[in-house]
Amino acid sequence: MAVTDGTVLWCDTTGTINKLQLSPDGTLVAASTTRYASPNPTTSIYQNGSLTASVPGWIVGWLDNARLLADNYQVDLLPPHDTVYLGNFIYNAQGSTLGTLSLPEATDYEVISAFQVYSPSLNSIYSTTSSAALWMSGDASSGIGAVGSEVVFTSGTLVLVQPHF
Repeated sequence: MAVTDGTVLWCDTTGTINKLQLSPDGTLVAASTTRYASPNPTTSIYQNGSLTASVPGWIVGWLDNARLLADNYQVDLLPPHDTVYLGNFIYNAQGSTLGTLSLPEATDYEVISAFQVYSPSLNSIYSTTSSAALWMSGDASSGIGAVGSEVVFTSGTLVLVQPHF
């Protein structure tokens, strides 16, 4: 629902959505019906409630109002035909591929900005232009964390705060 007037921006009545991400301005929706790391996942992109594209990949998140980051999984052609992580795609709102990345596989990337993502499980910040690690904590994380002006995460029974810039 739109914050300003409460109108419905997008609605799914199938009950099959596994992950949903709104763009920062709320005009774009990315919806995946497959589970994380499913073979050959597909993500649908909606603009102002209308389907604009279906693209290969599982949603990571909107980097900005024009770029969607998605994980790329494929079925290995050789037995035992496992699902293989192949990196990331960056799409525009119309579903065109803008580029690829080789971020480490993680289920929990949080978009910090158009150029950075944070993974609580890896306790690291990565560039969305080069895939390089920009910050890595020397402390292990239990997979729970958040980024603001500092990274806040759990490590064992502790809650730690570390600067990242």
